[in-house]
Amino acid sequence: MTTARRGRAVREGRRRRLGHALGVIAVSTGIILGVIAADVYAGTLPAVLLGLLHPVAVGAALAAGRDTDGRRGLGKDEGTLIAATAVAALFACLAGTGAWHNLVLRSGEDVSAVVLQEKVERTGRGVVRSYTLLPRDGGAVPGGDLVPDSQRFKPGDTVTVRVDPAGRVVPELPGEADSPAPLLGFLGLNAAIGVAVLWTARKPRPPHPPGPARRHLTERARHARERLRGVTGWPFAAAAGALSAAWLGLLQVARTDPTLTVMAAVAYFLVMGGFFGMFDDDKARNAYRARVVLLTVLVTAALGALLLATT
Repeated sequence: MTTARRGRAVREGRRRRLGHALGVIAVSTGIILGVIAADVYAGTLPAVLLGLLHPVAVGAALAAGRDTDGRRGLGKDEGTLIAATAVAALFACLAGTGAWHNLVLRSGEDVSAVVLQEKVERTGRGVVRSYTLLPRDGGAVPGGDLVPDSQRFKPGDTVTVRVDPAGRVVPELPGEADSPAPLLGFLGLNAAIGVAVLWTARKPRPPHPPGPARRHLTERARHARERLRGVTGWPFAAAAGALSAAWLGLLQVARTDPTLTVMAAVAYFLVMGGFFGMFDDDKARNAYRARVVLLTVLVTAALGALLLATT
């Protein structure tokens, strides 16, 4: 009888962890799709603001799961997972936007045009070249200038571009518009996030997972680590606030470039996740630390959104 009850409890635990993992995957996928929709229909700024919610929402969804002792919270493994999914989600959003553009252009038309002018701009991504085009039959190219991924032209060249007659997306070279790479990248990155979440949920969380000591550390370094892992209360809150204040200063510098803004946002959540992950897994302390980190991230994200809104 005891064995049957234990087996039933194991099966129920597996179903519960599977359902929770699927919920986390749904939260991640929903926000990624929302970021793509915001970027397409509302602009870069709303997409960035929505993207800032991804690590917070995934972290909250992961924290809703119960450990084997019935408690809720985040451990160091979950912190690493949040940071990894945030990076994957960033690239999934970029790939998804490209896939949407290609989907729109699939029903577009090819137009022969002459290159009138080359524009060179230096951004956080490096040197970006765009080309002003004039259709051979007159008028204007719907969607604006051509920004090719690789090919380069010079004024006077004749090029064939795929355009959306409604002008919803920028024109592309036919080879780039027909490429399945953005869609495959979007699907692959989302699949990787799903696999990572499911892999993490394959076993129940232990109630007090031990933090393994690093043998290569010296005695002095180990002693400093033990003192650091014991930090809680106001010193911990002050450290979290200092990291957030430094990030807001970085955002002030990077806010004029959307790419640098996204990179700064991802870096902040990676730093905060690593900051939380440096500490031990004592449940009493970690419950406080998780609340401090979550509150600090929410307040900082709100201040960052206000800062970006004034750009």
